[in-house]
Amino acid sequence: PDNPNSDRQQYGNNRYLHSAIRQWLNSEEEEFTWQSQHQYDVAPTGAPYNGAGFLKLLDPDLVAVLGAVDKQVARNTLTDGGGQDLFSDKVFLLSRVEVYGGADGETSGEAPYPYYESLAPSPTIGTLDGRIKYLGSSARIWWLRSPYTASAIYPRYVGSGGDLNVAHAPTPLGVAPAVVIV
Repeated sequence: PDNPNSDRQQYGNNRYLHSAIRQWLNSEEEEFTWQSQHQYDVAPTGAPYNGAGFLKLLDPDLVAVLGAVDKQVARNTLTDGGGQDLFSDKVFLLSRVEVYGGADGETSGEAPYPYYESLAPSPTIGTLDGRIKYLGSSARIWWLRSPYTASAIYPRYVGSGGDLNVAHAPTPLGVAPAVVIV
């Protein structure tokens, strides 16, 4: 409520570095506890999560072989000044560049993952079956860590057809967490 950006007051923040999903993905707590990441940060609302951190939900033998990986993510140019945030996590969301190629904002150091790059002869944000994630037989929408850089409130997501989209930060969508086994 004190955020000077009225859009962020109403629709949340698209900066991955500060996201509750990033905190949860890297938590080994029996009961996940959200922590404020900046002066205007407030706890997620709606349907608060009362379960374990994501790493606590995984097999301990798998967690033992996960290594933290250095990543970067673009910052929006509207309120966060552009550039990139750098972080090191065991579990992370993929970026727009890693899934679609191309660029949006500052993306130095990022590259498409070979699997996604092999889906098309050149970078494309269009529908591609190989980007579709399923829960049972239903195609699902999944968050990326990248923001729509011209906005303070829209993170990117992969649509149920594999296309690139944006939604308000608090929109309840799925995740397709990525890890590195060392």
